[in-house]
Amino acid sequence: MFFGESDHINQLWAEPKTMAKKVVIITGGSSGIGLALAHQYVSRGEHVVLIARRQDLLVEAKAELEKSLISKEQEIISISCDVSVEEQLKPEIQKVVDHFGRVDVLITSAGYSKPGYFSNLSTLQFKETFDTNFYGTLYAVQAVVPTMKEKKSGQIIFIASGAALIGIFGTSAYCASKFAIKGFAEVLRAELVHEGIRVSVACPPDTYTPQLINNEAIKPSETKMIMGSGGCFSAETVAKSIYDGAKKGRFVITKGASLYFLHKFGSLLLPLVNWYFDRVIRLNKKKSNKESS
Repeated sequence: MFFGESDHINQLWAEPKTMAKKVVIITGGSSGIGLALAHQYVSRGEHVVLIARRQDLLVEAKAELEKSLISKEQEIISISCDVSVEEQLKPEIQKVVDHFGRVDVLITSAGYSKPGYFSNLSTLQFKETFDTNFYGTLYAVQAVVPTMKEKKSGQIIFIASGAALIGIFGTSAYCASKFAIKGFAEVLRAELVHEGIRVSVACPPDTYTPQLINNEAIKPSETKMIMGSGGCFSAETVAKSIYDGAKKGRFVITKGASLYFLHKFGSLLLPLVNWYFDRVIRLNKKKSNKESS
């Protein structure tokens, strides 16, 4: 395990410096949208706890965030563990609760995606996707809800995807997991609102992150054509919209006109969107047939 600096484990869990700031836990906080959100909270003086698998990225992220500290009382803590393993994640979050006495904000940004045609995806690949995206989210929420209920306050921000609003060709496992997260968020909003706990679910568009870059080479050509038409936003721009939306108490947070209208009028727009997707795929197949002939 990695807690901040590996040779200062005992110092890390010393008495917290202050109780005046919010305590923010971000899973998947070492890169992408998670790290960009960490900057949003650090720049406003909050305590931030990053949880991710890769120790090297956590070291870099922590050092980067420390440059943005605005108070000597702020703490940035990094924890290396696999969110998909319940026995790893929950004890680490409990250490955070014991250290600070509370968790004010949980952001579930850890995610996994491996695009591909459904017929080429194995059952194991579906399981790996759900283990990280859905179950990694579930375990984190289970770990913080008891203390939030006890304090009668707290906020949970789910990072889903625009793929939680509509199915995208070539992303069957990913879309299924993100739809599950949005449904989970809808139920929790209703159950927890009377406990003083606010719930938001962010459905961002394509965002320039390491995962997007890594997936580009293995995306089906049809997926590239469909997703390419929607543009790509920086992680910083998306994080700012999520931060602002959550602060205003919005339940569903989107970025860009396309996802906004899909969220608001999805059932009405679905036939038109499906027609457009089918047209793009049909044109792509014609192009491929010409190139191969």
